[in-house]
Amino acid sequence: MSTIEIIRNIRLASRVVGTKFELETGATIPQLLVLHSLDAGDKIQIQVSRETGIDRSTITNIVNRLAKAGYIKITDNPEDARVKMLHITASGKQQLRKLKNTLDKISGNKFGLSDQKADQLIELLANVSGVPESEAA
Repeated sequence: MSTIEIIRNIRLASRVVGTKFELETGATIPQLLVLHSLDAGDKIQIQVSRETGIDRSTITNIVNRLAKAGYIKITDNPEDARVKMLHITASGKQQLRKLKNTLDKISGNKFGLSDQKADQLIELLANVSGVPESEAA
């Protein structure tokens, strides 16, 4: 399999799962990734962008939509007024649980892979992306 075929299959798999997820939930995978990132603790927007791999111009729209829905709260950073802090709300945590459950249902809980195979896939994709596994999780 060529590099192009690998990239093509990664994109197709992502698109198929993303489309099913959006049809089922009305939310997008990037919205899920932002909520998941914030579930680990408050962060500034650029941190969420780096963790999720979502570019800075797109992350602003996602953050604004999630804030409007009441899933996250945007506050001033006490250390730097130009930077905003992002915090997941109680309804955001509840929505995240629902979205994760739906993703597991759609994907067959890790796409039907054993824990060992899922870990291998994560490691392989981290190698391809050049992002360490610890940052990709």
